[in-house]
Amino acid sequence: MAARPVVRQPRAGDETGSSLIELAVVIVIMAVLMIIATPTLLGSRHRASDRGAQAILRHVLLAENAAYTQRQAYTDDITPSGLPSMEGSVRYGGDVDPAATGTVYVDVSTANVLTLGSRSSSGSCFYVQETPGNGNVGYLIDATCPRPSEATNFGRSW
Repeated sequence: MAARPVVRQPRAGDETGSSLIELAVVIVIMAVLMIIATPTLLGSRHRASDRGAQAILRHVLLAENAAYTQRQAYTDDITPSGLPSMEGSVRYGGDVDPAATGTVYVDVSTANVLTLGSRSSSGSCFYVQETPGNGNVGYLIDATCPRPSEATNFGRSW
C-alpha cells in the first residue's frame, strides 16, 4: 500500500498573516509621523541654508582682513585679479541687490567701510559690515535684500 501524503488542515482560529485593519493602523501611524517630521525637516533645511550664507560671509571677511593688513584698504575688485585671487572658492558680485544664492556681494565705501551681503536660499539676505581701525563688525538680516551700500541698522549679531 502506498503512503498517502499528509495534508494539514488549518485549525480553527489559526491567525497567520495580518488583517486589513492592522495594515491600515500601520499606514495611519506612518502618515502621522511624516506629518510631524516634515515641518521639522523643512525648518532644518532653511536654518542650514542661512548658516551657509553666514559662513561664506565670514570666510570672505577673513580674506578681506588679510588684504587690509597688507594694503591698509579693503577691496571691492571682483575681477579675477581681485577678490577671486584671494579666495577663489566664492562667487562675487558688485554692489547690486543680492539675487543669486552662494554669491557674495561687495561694497567698499569712500570711508573704506566694507559691507558684504549674501542671499540664503530661504530668501533672507545676510550682511556683515566692518569699519577699519576700530574693529567694529556689524551684522544684519534683511528680508528686502537691498544692495550692500544701502543696508542699514547693523547690530552685534545675526
